[in-house]
Amino acid sequence: MLALGGLRLLDLSRQLPGPFCSTLLADLGMDVLVVAAPDDPFGIGIPFLARNKRSMTLDLKHERGRDVFLRLAARADVVLEGFRPGVTARLGIDWETLRARNPRLVYCAITGYGQDGPYRDKVGHDVNYLGYAGVLECIGEAGRPPVIPGVQIADIGGGTLMAAVGILSALWAREETGQGHTFKQVAAFKVKSARVLLAYQDAAFERSKAYLAKVRPADLDRVIDEPQYDPMPTVGVRLVSIVSDNTQHAGQVTYLRGLFERKRWGRA
Repeated sequence: MLALGGLRLLDLSRQLPGPFCSTLLADLGMDVLVVAAPDDPFGIGIPFLARNKRSMTLDLKHERGRDVFLRLAARADVVLEGFRPGVTARLGIDWETLRARNPRLVYCAITGYGQDGPYRDKVGHDVNYLGYAGVLECIGEAGRPPVIPGVQIADIGGGTLMAAVGILSALWAREETGQGHTFKQVAAFKVKSARVLLAYQDAAFERSKAYLAKVRPADLDRVIDEPQYDPMPTVGVRLVSIVSDNTQHAGQVTYLRGLFERKRWGRA
């Protein structure tokens, strides 16, 4: 039996963060039942993320549909949802309601801006979270607009993975306390999590500034403003990646980048 075999999860989430989270848990053996709204154009989501799951449609706005979900939740270990704050309360399937029927339930809500605060009711997407957290400022070249990532960094790093860790932590704690956990303890909000991605950048900034101010002051602005790795063109069609993982090499990387830009390895 897989590590999470015997545990049941009801997945009300849509799009990428929640379904990816439940897929990770399903791959580890958790019994995942996806609950989709009738006529939902997104249906059960991305086919690739539907593996190892069962699915059903249920109209939670209808009393009979809500009753069915409440019976399912009474036997579940985890409920995962991605609604904006307040929606589940209006539907009658919020944490307080479900907890009364199942005190051992772990309830995880994935939100963009958290359960409270001035942005709690705003709609957001990955690029909004990255911009608000300051991550976009670090993507691209100095003096040019930010480059939009080709993958969903905040959705996955701040939504999917944080939710999975929170759920597993709550299940472990339940073995000690016998009680489930509310969504405010397990909720994953993408902006705060995305901001954590800058921890290394912030530390590197201070180290680079102190080092380069002494050794290569002329390169100080460029090295701090630009990431110290880049793909560079070669004589052929391939690219070579140059990386610096510490401040002592930052000046050399800047020199090499300039050399590539001037010489293009024989092309200029």
